Amino acid sequence: MAYLRVRESELFSPSRRTGTPATTFSIAILLASSLATRREAPSDTEAVCREKVAHPARRHSTAAAAQAVLASGFIRAPSKKRVLPGRVASPRLNRRSHSGNLQGKPPSLSFRTLGRQHSIAHKAAHATIPGRPPFHKEELMETDGSTPSRDEVLAEARRGIERYRKADLEVRVSDPGGRPCCGIPVSVRMVRHEFLFGCALFDALADREAEGRKPADGTLLCRWEEFRTLARDLFNFATIPFYWKTYEPEKGRTAAGFVCRLYDWCVSSGMTVKGHPLVWHEAVPAWLPQDETQLLRLMKERLERIVRDFGPHSSHPLAFVDFINEPTAAPQHFTNPVARWMQRVGPDEAISTAYDFCRDFDLPSRGIINHYIHDDEFFSAVRRLIDSGRKVAAVGLQSHQHGGTRPLWIFWEASTRFASLGVAVHWTENSVLSGAHKKLRLVNEQLEAPGSWPSTPEGEHRQAQELVDQYTTLFGHPAVAALTQWNFSDARSWLGAPSGLLDRNLTPKPAYAALVRLIRKQWWTDAQSATDATGVCRLRVFRGDYEITAGSGDNRRSVQTQVRQPSVSVRIVL
Repeated sequence: MAYLRVRESELFSPSRRTGTPATTFSIAILLASSLATRREAPSDTEAVCREKVAHPARRHSTAAAAQAVLASGFIRAPSKKRVLPGRVASPRLNRRSHSGNLQGKPPSLSFRTLGRQHSIAHKAAHATIPGRPPFHKEELMETDGSTPSRDEVLAEARRGIERYRKADLEVRVSDPGGRPCCGIPVSVRMVRHEFLFGCALFDALADREAEGRKPADGTLLCRWEEFRTLARDLFNFATIPFYWKTYEPEKGRTAAGFVCRLYDWCVSSGMTVKGHPLVWHEAVPAWLPQDETQLLRLMKERLERIVRDFGPHSSHPLAFVDFINEPTAAPQHFTNPVARWMQRVGPDEAISTAYDFCRDFDLPSRGIINHYIHDDEFFSAVRRLIDSGRKVAAVGLQSHQHGGTRPLWIFWEASTRFASLGVAVHWTENSVLSGAHKKLRLVNEQLEAPGSWPSTPEGEHRQAQELVDQYTTLFGHPAVAALTQWNFSDARSWLGAPSGLLDRNLTPKPAYAALVRLIRKQWWTDAQSATDATGVCRLRVFRGDYEITAGSGDNRRSVQTQVRQPSVSVRIVL
């Protein structure tokens, strides 16, 4: 067993916090661990820092932080290979498989108490995320060469839910003269979660197809209103499509009108709305020119139109947008103009170009960089983007599990690692199947699955349990702010896989009922209480938006409030 103990006051003194905290202190901890393993004296830190840290401006602060690590705690070299503290390994997925199958063995990383898993660098960076709660204060990390079990991850997640997803609510009731009113009934009714439980509502394309014609009785289109009711009853977050191929199938003719109507329905149903994706090397229209200069001009014009119609100052402002999708996903497998451009310039330039084209979207508070590969290449690309001064609201992590369900520790550790960049984490595309797992293949630049892909009764019960476990894990991680189901029904699921919460006839599967019980009942606050002798009612509630009512009959008053901080006090005058 190896362990690291650091005095937080030493490592994070203001004089040492220069440069980018996430990168500086991650490097510091890795460097200090490396120095201890090589048994180098603390006095050698500066020299080794110059060797290992390329950015000159970061050398001094990194060396100082590493010195503090060595001086104020101790690091003992492990007897066998392990993942160093401060850097949580994330396995690379098979190329474009979206399956969750792992190449090689899982990293040898485990923590006796997962609440202590977060690195010191992660704690520093996480404190900079607006609206996110602070982490635990434990400063002891342990590894023992194994991976956390399902029960260990879920136990820590449940502790995280109690700590990070709940708050203390105090309701004070008084008369107009300020005197406390005791024994007054108080109703606390939750309206929506702070956490974003989302879904890709691409099934709504059926509504677009139904425009101008009356569908025959018994068809899928006849059940569209039922579909929308089921979505509204579960989700508070929606992803709507901006794929270039379908948004602008012919040059100059866009689907903006339909997308605006879909946006209006989502907002009227109480959903926050995200657009996906703006720049991607797949799903591009056939009319794009081969000339790169013309391509970039058309890409810029497309993004300017979307900003005009859906930007912060439009009548349909998107709360979030995936400004680039899968930027390091080997575009050499594709021959379209966008893929060839990305292959020529490389991920960094492609990401920064997309960012600059979308600047008017207010990307520091709305922008998401999204990927299904969670490896070092993507992590480093995001870090370089942030270090260049291009801030983002969140990192989007996909989890299409068509080839096999992922262990829970992968979700936890990937969330921890990317949060160390100082941004929130959104799990943007989560697919769990209710049928057989299959290996996907790339055919003519399109992923395909062999044969039909039915849902089975056994698979549906397995899907329900696996989704409950994954939702619990991610809801309990303090850095995760959103989780999106991909897709809602099997009728229009990606690749025709049985990944929806509804079957092909829009009938809810067991997974839908399980998530309703979890999100709308177990993780929901609807309480009745009364004020005590001091006129105060105290409750422990889930964070979100509330309607609070005090009194009864004609002497009753209601207020709306947001519970987003660890403790909130509300005063009602009767």
